[in-house]
Amino acid sequence: MKKLREYSCFMYFQVASPELATEVLALGSRYHFSHLLTPPRGSAPSHAGTWWLEFDFSGSDSERHRVRFLLELAALIGEADGEMRCGWYDDEADGNGDERFEFYRIAGGRLIYQSGRIERGAERAVTFDPYWCPEAEFPD
Repeated sequence: MKKLREYSCFMYFQVASPELATEVLALGSRYHFSHLLTPPRGSAPSHAGTWWLEFDFSGSDSERHRVRFLLELAALIGEADGEMRCGWYDDEADGNGDERFEFYRIAGGRLIYQSGRIERGAERAVTFDPYWCPEAEFPD
């Protein structure tokens, strides 16, 4: 079964030299993700400074191109703030069609991964009681 994935990514990072900027742009071109990378506005042609990586994608990614791109980007830039979240449904695991998550961030020149899953509470009928506050049901 082909898994459809939903990615949401927002990261920013520093590019310290024109040479590194050239490498980041070349990496973006190799993966056809150049349009996702935003160099600093109004910067000199060197593109040194704070860059942004932001995208949402929903569909098939059987080759995991977005993860591979981040893995190579991590080796180039070393550090980034923000993360990429990937959600997908696993109909085969327990029959409930639970959504699973993968979280990725860049630290120390490596791509860091963390898995996640939604834990649902008991179902209840919704009434329009002005005092009902769903946020109050969270244990923390």
